[in-house]
Amino acid sequence: MTINVLGVGLTVGSKAVTIDFNVGDEPRWVQDLAQIAVNEGVGNGGLVNGMRTFLNQPDVIENIETFANEALKNILAEMPYA
Repeated sequence: MTINVLGVGLTVGSKAVTIDFNVGDEPRWVQDLAQIAVNEGVGNGGLVNGMRTFLNQPDVIENIETFANEALKNILAEMPYA
């Protein structure tokens, strides 16, 4: 028994994303611009789309399959067989 990952879907409500901003020693206007950029990315789906694109890269999918199949193998190894 193996798990094959065909793709990864991702949906996130914009209210579910919270980012704490602290851009170090940068002036306040730099921090404000960074926060606006991130909030725009959350609001228009840019961050979620970027994450979805990342998760659906072939090597990431391969790693997810590897982790899932290792977990499945461990679970099955602990099950008593009749």
